[in-house]
Amino acid sequence: MLTKTNVIGSRDINAFGHIQVRYDTEIREDGVLVSTSYHREVISPGQDVSAKAPEIQRIAAIEHTPEVIQAYLESIAEKVL
Repeated sequence: MLTKTNVIGSRDINAFGHIQVRYDTEIREDGVLVSTSYHREVISPGQDVSAKAPEIQRIAAIEHTPEVIQAYLESIAEKVL
């Protein structure tokens, strides 16, 4: 029997407050891993995480403080000018 499982393989926070998430998709046949693929996502400070996994929401609540969000928004504004 084939089964497909999606899990969060890793979570990292970079110096600018971005949360980098790697999602792992595992395909198993009779319980034996036969394939793994990866998808990455970057969540910026202030980005809506309400539809994300609870652990990602928890990380964002801790890391994306008002100060971090403001610094990120200011850095974007500087690049536009």
